[in-house]
Amino acid sequence: MTSTRITHEPTGATLAASTLLGELRDARTDADAAEARLLDRAVAWGHLHAVDAVEDAATLVSERGEDTGLTLAGPGAPLVSEFAVIEFATTLRLTDYAGRILLGHALELCHRLPRVWARIQAGD
Repeated sequence: MTSTRITHEPTGATLAASTLLGELRDARTDADAAEARLLDRAVAWGHLHAVDAVEDAATLVSERGEDTGLTLAGPGAPLVSEFAVIEFATTLRLTDYAGRILLGHALELCHRLPRVWARIQAGD
């Protein structure tokens, strides 16, 4: 089996190391801001699809079954519609399980760790 050697040659002018590091730092800052925005939108999705009480959890019956409220985070965080979690995960191209984890972490941060949440949203 032969191996292919791939070399990277930047297009255009060669960048100075300090310029390249600055661009890398900016890219990381942009990625962190995008992740904070994703968490914020996840919390908004959870709030939009909150189920108020365990007794009201089975709120929707469809041909595929009952939609129930899921506990994704600890006390103080809302229950979230199971169907909404599946839609959330699918939209982000995640598995159902990964979507539950992401949404649960976002709700946990917002509702149970407000100081950490504030720092994340501030970009710290």
